[in-house]
Amino acid sequence: MVVQVSYELRCFAGVERYRRIADAIRAMCGSECVHVPESTWYCSVPDSWVIGQIEASLSDYISVSDRLTVLPVFGIAWRGLPQEAVTWLRSHLPPASLADILATMMPAIPQIPRPQLSIAELLAALAPTKAGP
Repeated sequence: MVVQVSYELRCFAGVERYRRIADAIRAMCGSECVHVPESTWYCSVPDSWVIGQIEASLSDYISVSDRLTVLPVFGIAWRGLPQEAVTWLRSHLPPASLADILATMMPAIPQIPRPQLSIAELLAALAPTKAGP
């Protein structure tokens, strides 16, 4: 699973504070991460990891006034990223269809077919059926 880790160090954010959180992310993900512009990282983590656990492991590096988000990533579009980041993202995020993303998020809905779906087909599959007159 690929996650996006973004942070904003709001109180005095000297170079040391940024280095500490970057080191913590590298320690958590090993070589399976890439730093993109600003304070955003993409990390490949085991599927068994829980988003809240990742956030908790970084909480020692975030003060009360700072901001931190950890989001699962199923697909991404980009512009202007460094080539290293583009190469990493392409190798860790295979192209996914809307059906693939929904199947990952909601595997308990068997009526959604796995092939490519149009938006109209997706809405029809999710719409409640009407009872007879």
